[in-house]
Amino acid sequence: MTPLAGPVHAAALVLLAAGGAKVLRPAGTSAALRTLGLPGSRAAARLLGATEATVGVAVLAGAGAAAAATASAFHVGFAVVATVLARRSATCGCFGAGSPVTGVHVATSLVVAGLFAAAVVDPVASMAAAVGDTPAAGLPYALLVGLLAAGEVLCLTALPEAQTAARALTP
Repeated sequence: MTPLAGPVHAAALVLLAAGGAKVLRPAGTSAALRTLGLPGSRAAARLLGATEATVGVAVLAGAGAAAAATASAFHVGFAVVATVLARRSATCGCFGAGSPVTGVHVATSLVVAGLFAAAVVDPVASMAAAVGDTPAAGLPYALLVGLLAAGEVLCLTALPEAQTAARALTP
């Protein structure tokens, strides 16, 4: 198993979760799309979310270089969108709800894009195969992936909110 497997699977889980959140709660994403001058209907937000979730599932299923390349391209796009939204002091709809956008969004998106790009060159097996290849019925691996995914979510939600709150307190 490649050392990329854990971080790639974690990032794919976040992609799946974020896509699912957009499908279930499209309002924040709709607003972000309108801020960008794009069609911002709930249907458009849900379509984006469904596509995002599908790419996450494909990576988790071990679909190979094409899935990893698509996930990388999504994250480059997320970095561009985050840059524009941050300059406009707008919120994102990363997880369906609007969160403040900061440089953390841009940096996280670029790091994850690089991670998926590396998986194009060094393919990652499916999450099921990785779990099956690890001891204790894959529990340590699944725990690691879950912790990495939670860390990424915190970088995209709680950390920007804390940064925004801290700026508001600064005289």
